[in-house]
Amino acid sequence: MRLAIAILIASAIPAYAYQDITKAAVELGSVLGSETACAFKVNDAAVAAYIKTNVDPAEMHFANSLYMMSGGTAGQISLMTPSALAAHCMAIKASAGHYGLIEMQ
Repeated sequence: MRLAIAILIASAIPAYAYQDITKAAVELGSVLGSETACAFKVNDAAVAAYIKTNVDPAEMHFANSLYMMSGGTAGQISLMTPSALAAHCMAIKASAGHYGLIEMQ
């Protein structure tokens, strides 16, 4: 029984790590993909620090996930109504500003 519990716990650890990496890619990709449409400047040093803090260097799929999320966000923005874009930009600027990921004007 103890062995079964240990195996279950050990097999769950990579899933949590994968979810954390995916979450980081989604969140950062949303900021990067919004930069042009929302008229803000990304703070490159803060992005590098965010990646260093939140992404295990062994996670090779993070860069590809980040690329897909950045492009996906930009694509979604192109389909937004002006009101939806305004709301999106307000929300993304607030979150990104909270983490210091953008240069505040």
